[in-house]
Amino acid sequence: CEIMYKWFSNDGDYILDPFAGGSVRGIVAASLGRNYKGIDLSETQVKANQEQYLDVCSRYNIENIPYWVNSDSEDYLKKEVYTDMSYDMVFTCPPYYNLEKYTKDENDLSNMPTYKDFIRKYAQILRYASMMLDDNRFFVIVVSEIRNPETGAYYGFVPDTIQILRECGLNYYNEVILENNIGSLPIRAPKYFDQSRKVGRHHQNILCFYKGDTKKISERYKKFFKGD
Repeated sequence: CEIMYKWFSNDGDYILDPFAGGSVRGIVAASLGRNYKGIDLSETQVKANQEQYLDVCSRYNIENIPYWVNSDSEDYLKKEVYTDMSYDMVFTCPPYYNLEKYTKDENDLSNMPTYKDFIRKYAQILRYASMMLDDNRFFVIVVSEIRNPETGAYYGFVPDTIQILRECGLNYYNEVILENNIGSLPIRAPKYFDQSRKVGRHHQNILCFYKGDTKKISERYKKFFKGD
């Protein structure tokens, strides 16, 4: 999280997170001098984010205050997109369809009846977020693959996300692989592989898009590697 902010945003930048189902991106943004707004449908989650920030803030000197909004991102951004508000970076991690149920709200992405319904609402949220991103800025999203429980095949969530953001006019610019803790995967993987030839997965894809003229990147973003 810290690396993404340092690589793809500047001090004082305004960060938008339309899937704020955790406190980390907000707290790290605040600690690095960024102005963060996260939106999440779960009131319980938003309160937990705020409590965790206060706990961290009491132990460390963090001047910036992350701002979390309890709302449906689609409804909230649909209204905000027609205001003068804009952002210098979008950094988010969406729900992985129905792998985890977050609320009982019918508008919750994890409660969409089909993957197609999920993608339809998900795509609209990404479109609004990309519209609110200033030119010559980065859109970073963390995703992974999801299997169809009936067929065992991947839905194609990673390529679907890439296609949606390309259709929004963004340049697919970088991909970073986030390797998760391997945990018990070596113990579980042989059983699944023998039964179905499914390979164990312990990584997520950090997809990095750019909005605007890529030739202008060096004009806005400071030199990171100084060779020392």
